[in-house]
Amino acid sequence: MRYNIKYMARVLLLFTVILFFRCTDQYNEKEKISNPDIDLSSRAVLSQELRDSTNNAESLVASTYTEPTNLALSRSSSTSINYALQATVTAESTYPGYSILKIKDGSRNTTVGPSYSWTNNFPAGGKLPESVFLKFSSLKSIDRIDIYSSSGYVLQNYTIQYRVTTTGTWINLVNVTGNTSVVRTHTFPSVNLLEVQIICQLGPNSQTIYGRLNEVEIYGPIEPTLPYIVNENGILSFNSSGDVEQAIAYLEYKYDQYSAAFASQYSNLTADQFADMEETTGFNDDQPYIDFENQHGIYSLRATLAAQENYWLENTAGDETAGVDPDDLYMNDYELRTLINSNGYIKVGTLYYVFMTDGSYYTYEDDGGGGGGGGGGGCLDCPILLGNIKNMKQGDPLPSGVKYYKSEPTLSVMYNNPCRIYAKNNGRKPNGDGSWRFKWKVKSSNGPFSGPGRVKAITKSQQKRNGRWKNRGAVIGAQVYGNLCSGAAVEDFYQERRQRKIKSKIPLQNFAVPNGGIFGFHYHEKVGSFTSTLNW
Repeated sequence: MRYNIKYMARVLLLFTVILFFRCTDQYNEKEKISNPDIDLSSRAVLSQELRDSTNNAESLVASTYTEPTNLALSRSSSTSINYALQATVTAESTYPGYSILKIKDGSRNTTVGPSYSWTNNFPAGGKLPESVFLKFSSLKSIDRIDIYSSSGYVLQNYTIQYRVTTTGTWINLVNVTGNTSVVRTHTFPSVNLLEVQIICQLGPNSQTIYGRLNEVEIYGPIEPTLPYIVNENGILSFNSSGDVEQAIAYLEYKYDQYSAAFASQYSNLTADQFADMEETTGFNDDQPYIDFENQHGIYSLRATLAAQENYWLENTAGDETAGVDPDDLYMNDYELRTLINSNGYIKVGTLYYVFMTDGSYYTYEDDGGGGGGGGGGGCLDCPILLGNIKNMKQGDPLPSGVKYYKSEPTLSVMYNNPCRIYAKNNGRKPNGDGSWRFKWKVKSSNGPFSGPGRVKAITKSQQKRNGRWKNRGAVIGAQVYGNLCSGAAVEDFYQERRQRKIKSKIPLQNFAVPNGGIFGFHYHEKVGSFTSTLNW
């Protein structure tokens, strides 16, 4: 009996020693399990002090805000959404029985255990620091991340990073040490990102070797969406003018988001260095438009004009001595050019539109007859008919169902003074040594799709490289303002960003503008400012 008691005491002592070493950082590290799908390049930016310290709490890297320690739980509002639910999640390691999917299952339950959370697989290769990754299918604009750990087992030290491409550099967003809160919220100025990494560095005092995450919520404003769009024989068809405006708003958002995401990686570069980086990386600011065109199977007017503009810039002096700039043809709206096919065709409701290079256009009513189309698969004979309309000369008799709308400025009879519904003006402003310039445009237009008209100002940045002009990004700005013929004053907020083109616009209904009544303010960091006037 005495022998059995001694034996049991030794076994109990041995078990206690093993448990002690497994629950401290002194346990000998074993070889980590390699995951070829995980990018560990971020390790280079983490110092040993940051990995191990529990004394120096870090605040937000990307802002001057003070990191809050308490969180009032709040769900997605009407203007924001938890994008984490859409993310693909992975981890460097996961303890058997736990699942990385728990961090985005929509549950805020902070109970400890495999039914509620993820934790790293220590000692089988998963020694802290260990990372979890949330990756999106497209860029997201994010301004808040909430971290939920396990009650009684809070994550003390962690870093949140993001990147804007799958191979881009990880950028520190938040560093936290000495945390004692089960739930922690992080707010910051909006960033555009493709992937989030949470690096778990130190668990609770009772179990420092394990980082536990019960839920991760990643918030940002609700993005614009595309309306229902049909490709009818190479022509995009929209149900209404409102759907066209919705598609334009979507493309504007995606363009600004994509350009801002690229620029955020190189905020410390000068304008010339930034242009070099664009050249080195092959950055194309039109990529969101290209993605849309590929998605809907269309070769657009935008793509045609962009190719012609690039050829013109590469093979001519790129100024008034070189003839017409292709970028000045058709309409000035790059998003609308993306919706129109290379022949200048688009369908809205039952009307087909045929745009001409001078901005004028024809319409043809699709009554669902001849050509066997209408409301189903579209007018099968319309591509031929629209081609015939495209080849018409001004003054030719119009076929049945066809109407013609001039682009020339039209006198408005709505007011006592002559006013115009449609007018535009454009030019170029170089800097002193001729190495940079911006193109400026100011315009007023109504329609053409029975939707809102608008006044707008556009600034487009260009740099001379090897004797030829190229579209290159810089800090540029635009603002449109002025007075309408009705006497009403209009003014948009000033827009400024580092990108290749920027616009300021004001949607309006049933309006006209007086000669010299609308102004565009334009800015370029290498050129200066300039005020354009819409006059004739």
